[in-house]
Amino acid sequence: MNYLEIARRTNDTTGFQGVVNSIDSTGYQSTLMSAIKDAYEDIQRYRPDWDWMKTYRQVNVSDLKQSYTLEELFAGDTVNLAEWLYLNYDYRRMRNIHYDDYMLTDFSGSTAGEPKLFAIDPATKGLLISPVDGPYTLDLHYVRTLDKLVKNTSVPILPARHHQLIVYGAIVKLSTFIGNGTLYDTYSMKYAEGMGQLMREENPAKVIRKRPIA
Repeated sequence: MNYLEIARRTNDTTGFQGVVNSIDSTGYQSTLMSAIKDAYEDIQRYRPDWDWMKTYRQVNVSDLKQSYTLEELFAGDTVNLAEWLYLNYDYRRMRNIHYDDYMLTDFSGSTAGEPKLFAIDPATKGLLISPVDGPYTLDLHYVRTLDKLVKNTSVPILPARHHQLIVYGAIVKLSTFIGNGTLYDTYSMKYAEGMGQLMREENPAKVIRKRPIA
């Protein structure tokens, strides 16, 4: 569903009068749109590592410098990085070292070569990389910033089979606004069930390894 379709379904289920023709609305429909946006953002924030929030892009580095801002890495594209995951070069994972360790490392005597080590500036999320001997293209894997619904045709990046979850979340918010306890109880349950299904399908499993103590 796109943004307008979600708005129409939410409007119909909530029982509001009138027809939603555009997301650029006033009056109660403006409240409706705010509830949908908030519900969508709530879902994205619910887990910091949803599989569907992860993405990647190719970035370029060279022997001209060792530090890069996000704006430089994204080369004119919109910066939508919220959290770094890892860097790959030539199908190999580069070693990520702590920022403090990087700052205490003297690279002046090092021989430049292929990309090997990198660190992340905790203040700016910029890239710090060990000296390289020429231009290289790296695969940056990261968690993206919150997706926004801005047009009638905007489609959530949430997997399509779970778009109804946005409707449920918006109805829960609107039921409080209109004071409908029955609507709240019904769709709070549907929302909880939908979130459980989403987490089972789209939240990576955690593995704990037990190590014996000598």
